[in-house]
Amino acid sequence: MSLERSVRELEHGFAAHSPQTALSGTFIRMKTLEIQVPDEVAAKIEAAAHSHGVSVEELLQSTIEEKLARDAEFEEAATRVLAKNAGLYERLSR
Repeated sequence: MSLERSVRELEHGFAAHSPQTALSGTFIRMKTLEIQVPDEVAAKIEAAAHSHGVSVEELLQSTIEEKLARDAEFEEAATRVLAKNAGLYERLSR
């Protein structure tokens, strides 16, 4: 496939099933993950996606990204607090 044809297809949405997603003019490689969840959980996920007006994939992706960001923020805060109070902890352990 020629580069010109690839660009034309991307501009017109023909390559929507590509393993890459366009974001701000750049492409991000995407990996497909498959998980199994109980039917009850799947129904809740589908209902939440529907109520937010997004696809299940979009809901799960944003939820996971938010969780990972919160975890990273917590780890950074915990590290700062432990470093800041290291002297105090040392004195208290004696």
